[in-house]
Amino acid sequence: MQIDSTTNFGPHHDCRTHTLSNNAGFSSQVNASVTRKERIFQFMRSMHIDYNADPPVPPIISWRMVERMKTMDVALVLCLNIGTDPPDVVKSSPCARKECWVDPFSMPAQKALETIGKTLQSQYERWQPRARYRQSLDPTVDETKQLCHLLRRHAKKDRVLFHYNGHGVPRPTANGEIWVFNKSYTQYIPLLLYDLQSWIGMPSIYVFDCSNAGVLLHHFTSSFSDVDCGLGKDVKVDSSMEAIVLAACGPDELLPMNLELCADVFTSCLTTPITVALRWFISQNRLSMAHIDINSIERIPGKLTDRKTPLGELNWIFTAITDTIAWNVLPQSLFQKLFRQDLLLASLFRNFLLAERIMKSTGCSPCSIPKLPATHHHPLWRSWDLAAEKCLSQLCRQAGLRDMALSNPREDRQVEPSRFFAEQLTAFEIWLQFGCSAKSPPQQLPMVLQVLLSQVHRLRALELLKTFLDLGPWAVNLALSVGIFPYVLKLLQSPAGELRQMLVCIWAKILALDPSCQADIIKDNGHSYFISHLMEELQPAPGSQHLCPNSKLPSEQKAIAAFILSLICNNFSQGQQRCLAQGLHRIASALLTDPDPEVRKWSCFCLAKLCEKNVESKEVIVMNEIPAQLSARLLDEWPEVRASAAYAIGKVIGTSALDTNLSTHPTQSQHKSTVQDRSSSSHDPTFPIGEPHTTPAYKWFDVDISLAINLIWTCADASPLVRRESVLALAAIIIHHSHRSRFELVAQHYKNSSFISKASMGYTDKATGSEFESAEYTNDTPSERRHRKDTRELTGDTLRDVFGVITNSYVKIWHILKELQANDPFPPVANLVKVIIGQVNSGVLAIEQTRRKLSMALINIERVADDDDKVSCKKSTIQMGLVIQETHANLKSSFDNTPYQPLVRKTTISQHKDEPSAPTTEQNGSITVTSDDQDKVSFTLRRSHSVGNFRELNQQHIDPAETDVSCDVTPHKVSDNINVHVACANATSTLSNSRHFRSELNLAQKAGTEPYPNVSTHHPDRQYTFPPTLVSKYFDWCCSLLNIPAQEGVIEENDPLSSKGATKMERTRRYDRIRQSAFNIAPGYFVKICRRSSPVTITDPSTMNTNGSFFSSEHTSLSSSDGINLRGSSQPLAYGNREEIKRFSLTLRQRAILNNDSEMTSLLLFHPYEPILVVADDKDQISLYNIEENERKLKVFSNNNPTGSRLTSLSWINENAESLLTCGSDDGVIKVYHGLHTPQMSSSAPQLLTAFTAVPDLVPGTRGSGLITAWQQATGVLFAGGYSNSVRGWNLEYEKCVFNLPTYTDSCITSMSTDESISDIVVAGFGDGKLRLFDSRCRPEVAIRMTMQEHTSWIVQTHLYKNRYEMLSGSVSGELKFWDLRHPRNSTKFLETRRSTMTALAVHDYAPIFASGSHNQFIKVFRCDGEELALIRYHEGFLGERIGPVSCLAFHPHRLYLAAGATDSVIAIYSGDK
Repeated sequence: MQIDSTTNFGPHHDCRTHTLSNNAGFSSQVNASVTRKERIFQFMRSMHIDYNADPPVPPIISWRMVERMKTMDVALVLCLNIGTDPPDVVKSSPCARKECWVDPFSMPAQKALETIGKTLQSQYERWQPRARYRQSLDPTVDETKQLCHLLRRHAKKDRVLFHYNGHGVPRPTANGEIWVFNKSYTQYIPLLLYDLQSWIGMPSIYVFDCSNAGVLLHHFTSSFSDVDCGLGKDVKVDSSMEAIVLAACGPDELLPMNLELCADVFTSCLTTPITVALRWFISQNRLSMAHIDINSIERIPGKLTDRKTPLGELNWIFTAITDTIAWNVLPQSLFQKLFRQDLLLASLFRNFLLAERIMKSTGCSPCSIPKLPATHHHPLWRSWDLAAEKCLSQLCRQAGLRDMALSNPREDRQVEPSRFFAEQLTAFEIWLQFGCSAKSPPQQLPMVLQVLLSQVHRLRALELLKTFLDLGPWAVNLALSVGIFPYVLKLLQSPAGELRQMLVCIWAKILALDPSCQADIIKDNGHSYFISHLMEELQPAPGSQHLCPNSKLPSEQKAIAAFILSLICNNFSQGQQRCLAQGLHRIASALLTDPDPEVRKWSCFCLAKLCEKNVESKEVIVMNEIPAQLSARLLDEWPEVRASAAYAIGKVIGTSALDTNLSTHPTQSQHKSTVQDRSSSSHDPTFPIGEPHTTPAYKWFDVDISLAINLIWTCADASPLVRRESVLALAAIIIHHSHRSRFELVAQHYKNSSFISKASMGYTDKATGSEFESAEYTNDTPSERRHRKDTRELTGDTLRDVFGVITNSYVKIWHILKELQANDPFPPVANLVKVIIGQVNSGVLAIEQTRRKLSMALINIERVADDDDKVSCKKSTIQMGLVIQETHANLKSSFDNTPYQPLVRKTTISQHKDEPSAPTTEQNGSITVTSDDQDKVSFTLRRSHSVGNFRELNQQHIDPAETDVSCDVTPHKVSDNINVHVACANATSTLSNSRHFRSELNLAQKAGTEPYPNVSTHHPDRQYTFPPTLVSKYFDWCCSLLNIPAQEGVIEENDPLSSKGATKMERTRRYDRIRQSAFNIAPGYFVKICRRSSPVTITDPSTMNTNGSFFSSEHTSLSSSDGINLRGSSQPLAYGNREEIKRFSLTLRQRAILNNDSEMTSLLLFHPYEPILVVADDKDQISLYNIEENERKLKVFSNNNPTGSRLTSLSWINENAESLLTCGSDDGVIKVYHGLHTPQMSSSAPQLLTAFTAVPDLVPGTRGSGLITAWQQATGVLFAGGYSNSVRGWNLEYEKCVFNLPTYTDSCITSMSTDESISDIVVAGFGDGKLRLFDSRCRPEVAIRMTMQEHTSWIVQTHLYKNRYEMLSGSVSGELKFWDLRHPRNSTKFLETRRSTMTALAVHDYAPIFASGSHNQFIKVFRCDGEELALIRYHEGFLGERIGPVSCLAFHPHRLYLAAGATDSVIAIYSGDK
């Protein structure tokens, strides 16, 4: 399945993608071929590079309010003294007299005072209706003290608000005094702020509405002094020790006396902001607002809390604007404290911003603690003015210019909603088109939070928020800091289906940055939202309790929901239990067969995190046979899915239930009741967890061992990622204390042996080669029973006496690890295996040390003369012997006490029961399990001298007394009609007489101990530690990929003004010029590509015409994968008698001489576009030269292939982008390097991206052909062969072998050639002179479509001309033959280049020339018609050519450059005159 690379989640981050692009400006001759070459395989992602590094963790800002504060006690202290003005304030006449919009002179003084107090309280109640308000009207000092003590006693640790109105008393003094009255109201009594603060305590809020209020700020000890508001530095302070102060004006300033405003304008701004703001707006815009009566503002219809009314909408807009201003100018921590910590405090500070704007216009400067930056000129105030003007104008038009004041004050009118929020969302959308992390944050982000409250704009706001979060972790941090979290958390309770997809994507970004949000989701039952979202994709299967997928939900949504659920369960037991109760295991197992690889991958992760460190989940998963389904995913086509399946299996392996059953030995009834209690814990009845039943200890052994046997086959996967995860999964069982002692026994058993049986790997030697025998135990046929009877056990009596029939499983796992340690070509994987083996060997060493101590103690017993001393020595010896008995000798009884025959399982793929199983073959050490649908499991580990070969030892140490053991096997049924069967791996016994083991048992018996006491429980003497290096980071890496910006990198790469975009554009144009210039070398030679005919029906590929015409049948023809008909071309041959070819001439001159500093040169490779020449010696050294800058050596590095092996193939991958160098050695290993695609190489280059064994049965040796490869960029297939009996095709996008074609000959492959126009065809030359044409579409037994036998000696080279279906082949005898693949029975032309041996042959793709080299120190260049164009010989003398015996030749793909290597260290480069 091809994955859509445009999705914002997963597939373009994880699973490999490719791009197909056409380069504008190309000639029609190359458009099709170049388009196919533009397929880029992404091997350079971090999964292939940072194996040993921790995944990047983006910084997380402190967005959570750790300490929530409340302001529930408010003191309203009014010192008005109505009728008497203070002595130090001279008021103008007329002046503002209203207090809280109440005229105190319109009623008696005392009544006015009470009315003002009640009005002020009602205004505060709009912002915090649940607070306790207490009024103190014209109080004395004692009354004020009593009130403050009462408030603090009720508030406890919460905030207390002290509102002081001092309009009727003198101004505060510089000594920090405010004024109250005496009891008779004849004197002004000063009240020290120090006393006031001691009465009120901390935390507290002070509001001073009086003249000269700013002088009081210096008398408050503020914890906010360390917050630099200008620079935005965040300092954490304790909110319980804070005093927040709001003052109406600065020092030496008088309150405004504007008649159009009230006297307490500061208090009115804090409590009635909409009224004050509209009045001030009308007063500031007299010309445009002259038609509106200022008193009509009080009659605006609606409620402040109802956003659907005009008044409520204005308040909503005002809240959004003030929030946005504060978020844009304040430091993040201060914004959180003032605007998100306390409801009443947030309202006061929003309104304080308005007070600053209005009072600044009257000459006053409100001040506060903490000090805020100036906001009165912020541009968003213009947006408020616009919204206010539109609202007032609309109401005026509807009511009439004069009727508005006379109309019903609260009459509802049909008012058109404001477009303020829609316009702000549009502005935010425009910012998103050009925004990035380098630019300032969008000022409209807090608006999005407010818009989420509206159902009208909610969907659009969520879409824009999702796009914003896709920009990266910095965007998620900004969204969390603005307070988006509680809103999106509450939306999880919304039943609206149209919001689901947006919310799922938003929550994925939030959890990827801050996984701690899992607790909030579980607390609000939010996990049910995502589980029900996944349930939309599933439906019950007819007649079954299982679930099957449908296509209602997009694949991206399924993958994101599975990602969220895996994070909810990650290291969170409560999340695991809640998800298990709602049947997440059933949903995830049903999604394991989804067509999208990202869904399958995250489904595996869901199961892994569901059962990680959770006994209940593991039991349920095992009971539902989900491990078998995970084992089937080990054969998935995508390596990421295979790795995630191995990761999940690793979490099931080594289950803690094993410890519980072995250590505590509960009764069956106790165990059953425990499982029943767990299974009945408030789960959805639609998804029954499973029938609770007893799971004995030996069943957990069965699960562990069977899954471990499945994993050993993935240890040979082509992907190092899969091998790594498989090794880490095996570590979970090997180092688990219930299995570790057994592996220590196996390790000690084979420690001193030099050979390891191939039977331990599942090998059986036969006359025709090695073959892996796969048994089907479902029907238990007589042939299968005979097969099991004929096989033998791997080990001798010693280990079988301890383990029973389970011996082979432990031995096989141990031998696979030893093979990996010795032969895995990827160092990070091999290092992990070394750690595992080192852990086991350390236990073996401890056993041997104990054994030596025991032996010395027995010797001392013999030397002691006194009988009493002998008894004491004997007792101490017995105690030391118990350690040995615990680890190996006493394990037998624990198995003998159970009626259990452990299952040794190996995953195979078979068809339905009524279909015959596919044949399985093994050739030269390669195990391949095949089926009719070509699903394969290729075991690619080679034999190692370190672990040995048991062939000789098998013949010498055959134990005739060994008995046959048969195992009952029950297949696990897997979806997609796949049965994962288990087969008993039997083999020949080798070390039946293990002297050191039996000596230990004899020593224990001499010491007076029983040989097999029951000590299967875990002993505290042996402390098993799990090394941190063996903990997989794959899940963390996959989660971190979601933090990568989804669009920023793509935009930058396509932006020609960015550095990446400019580099890409320059490289594309330069490569285009090079390709175009190649056609000018021989303009009449390279003709147009063959026309594509109509689609051709592929009939039986095994048929052939009687005349030997493979592609020219009248009724049978083959088309390639892209629809090209191989027989439908009337293209003239490249070597025909065309005038253009005859007119072609060439003069070569020596361009450069390079010194490789090695004994000889074996391989040469030009980069198609960069001035780089790759040179390989006869061992493992690779050198890169810049052929345009004085032949400078750019880099020298070693391929690190084993000693005695050599490099035999080189090729480039992704030629049109950042090319990757592929190196093959004759040990069968392919290595891919990154960082060598440019002459400006970094010091860390090259980086090894991947390494795998392409041809496991390759026979290394200096006289053979080694590993021969051919690469096809368009299909992504690497053909591999050599000194082997098969040709393999590796899909490097899937990192998997897609076909294995037998050669049916003992001769080695010496060369291979392919053409992308016939991508399924590969022509291989052999050492016996034969040419074989393979068709990968055919069945393996009929894949050889033609054998050409005209050559009689070693084939030096085969070359398929591009898009021509023509081939040139040359043999070591000097014969050159031209072939037409449409009539491959006989060659069409024959040339003999020389009488001497030909050792090298090179062909140019864009010129009608080819060159041959000889050991006789000369090179000949021929034209296609056989005309010799140039001869380069070795000449004596100072100016003569200095070439040695030619070992290799290479033409530049697009230029007339010829490189020649010899059996010495000299490389010569020749260039043509064109």
